[in-house]
Amino acid sequence: MHGLPAPIQQNMEPQKDTYTMALAKDKAKLAVAAVKGEQTQDLYVAVTKATLPDEVVPKEKHVRTLRIACSAHSPRHTVEYVIYKLGKRLTSPGWIVVLKGLMTFHRLLRECDPSFQEQMLRFADRTGRHHMLALDRFADHTSKDAWDYSAWVRVYSMYLNERLDVYRMMRFDPEGNVATPAQQQQQLQQQHVTGGYANGSAGGAYG
Repeated sequence: MHGLPAPIQQNMEPQKDTYTMALAKDKAKLAVAAVKGEQTQDLYVAVTKATLPDEVVPKEKHVRTLRIACSAHSPRHTVEYVIYKLGKRLTSPGWIVVLKGLMTFHRLLRECDPSFQEQMLRFADRTGRHHMLALDRFADHTSKDAWDYSAWVRVYSMYLNERLDVYRMMRFDPEGNVATPAQQQQQLQQQHVTGGYANGSAGGAYG
């Protein structure tokens, strides 16, 4: 899978029939959502497309849509809708969908403000799903490779679950609210401009 962690990129032999059927099912649901014109259609589409069972990382435009929806200024029911729909993707039997769901949750935990973690905790308290991210029993039985990748999914899920538990106890996330990829690019460009200006000034001063 292009862009996924190295252990997952190596020796991948996807089960085409299984994942093709899952992909077709998801695309059919997207078509139904478009016809219905639901108010939450954009978020449903973003969640589904970010976690499609294809071998690419979640697309940035879909993650960005979800990140904006989960900002501190968004209605809490909107944030909860995103959490609920992403949580449902974690119940998929396919490791690709589940992994991409975890990756999307990870991005939101890192790049949203603490109100997102707070809403996740409220959602857990209200629904009783206190360990929604803990997939310690997850297993994809479709192939030997899928079984192997399942172990990595379980470890990754436990990391995210423990991270949320730490936030629950300390109300602090040392990795939270980091710069998005676009912001990081802007920072690099700014550093380049500033560095070039500084070098030019230094050359003038000592020339």
